[in-house]
Amino acid sequence: MSNNTATFGHGLISLIGRQRSMEDSYTVFPNLVQLTWVNEHDVEQASDDKEETTYDFFAVFDGHGGHKVSHKCRERLHHLVAEEVVAHGGRRDVDWDSVMSTSFSRMDVEVTEAEVA
Repeated sequence: MSNNTATFGHGLISLIGRQRSMEDSYTVFPNLVQLTWVNEHDVEQASDDKEETTYDFFAVFDGHGGHKVSHKCRERLHHLVAEEVVAHGGRRDVDWDSVMSTSFSRMDVEVTEAEVA
């Protein structure tokens, strides 16, 4: 079984600049989604021939929409991305354009609904 669980080293720095409050935010989730694939050529020996891949999530949310928007994105977007990866069948060839577009659209809906409520 191959296990690809290496994670990038990471760090951050946050500078407030000239604003009175920090409106930007960030999210770091190593190992957000772990997918396991079975050898498609030999289903009977699948338990011995698995491949695992882990995806990390790093994001910076610009506060131009205000701190409430960037904080809502910080709290939720990684969950939406993970849900979309799984919803797309967790295939080895993740369609990241589709996953991210759908996740951003869903996040827009959540932010808009929160503002209306």
